[in-house]
Amino acid sequence: MTFYNRNGILYIRLKGRRVSTKLTDTPTNRKLVKSYHKNDEFFHNLGIVTKGIPTVVELCERVLLEKEKIVKNTTYIAYSSLLNSRIKPFFEKRLITTIKKRDVLKFFNTFNDK
Repeated sequence: MTFYNRNGILYIRLKGRRVSTKLTDTPTNRKLVKSYHKNDEFFHNLGIVTKGIPTVVELCERVLLEKEKIVKNTTYIAYSSLLNSRIKPFFEKRLITTIKKRDVLKFFNTFNDK
């Protein structure tokens, strides 16, 4: 793995591809990226499959599947409808780690009803 600085942004070369880390090029960030990829290689060598960070929609769908066993059918249908009509269009493919408080406030401000 090699590091590149391009306009103050840290890039790395992995398996013949240059990839942006979207971090500023500092010694701390270089160390962070290096340790992250060492951990990733370590898990890969042990055969442990690490699933990436889920999106908001994937997480909501998991919760909905768990709730299906617990709640009544009409409640499940209502939850599913809210997921498809409001959550999916707003959050689309956003990772759960990228959501901030202001995003949740914007989401709640889109509601016109009670």
